[in-house]
Order: sequence, then C-alpha cells, then structure tokens
Amino acid sequence: MNPCASPEMRSDEKDGRWISQHKHNLSETKEREPDVLLIGDSIIHHLQLRPVWAELYEPLHCLNFGISGDKTQNVLWRIQNGELDNIRPKVTCFSYPSFFKVPI
Repeated sequence: MNPCASPEMRSDEKDGRWISQHKHNLSETKEREPDVLLIGDSIIHHLQLRPVWAELYEPLHCLNFGISGDKTQNVLWRIQNGELDNIRPKVTCFSYPSFFKVPI
C-alpha cells in the first residue's frame, strides 16, 4: 500500500505549531462560511501572504487551510479530523503536496 494514502498526524517537533494550525483551521470552520476552500501545503499557505490574496481570494469568501511542510498523508489526517466537517464550500481546491513519505 502506498504510504501517502494512509492519513498520518504530523510530528510537531515539540513546538506545537502544526497542531495549533490545525486547531485554528477547525475554529475557522465554526466562525466562517466559505464559498471557496484551499487546502494543502506551503503553496497554499504562502498564497495568503501575497497581495493577490486580498485582491482576488478574499472577495470570494475563501479559507486558506495550507500548512507549510505538510505531506499528502498529513492533509488526509487533517481532513479526517474535522477540517471539512462544518463547512460546505462551493469549490474546494486541493494542492497536492510535493513531499511524500516514500523512500527514494
């Protein structure tokens, strides 16, 4: 079985940052009703830091659930653990992370 297909919680390296971002995303789903959801890794995460975010994405009522460094299995874990439970966006864009848990 491909390990990318198995949801996996990411190690926080003892700083709690990853689980904190996941919990923030969960709270966003209770406070906002997005029309568009972006979910994935750093490509999605960094989009929110660009001027284009305020110009083009904010008017679309968009949520950004990108977490830098996430692998496919981490995004699957976040989805299984509530990040999509309370929202019904019209469009969801999944950025397939480029980091895989497969030996080279």
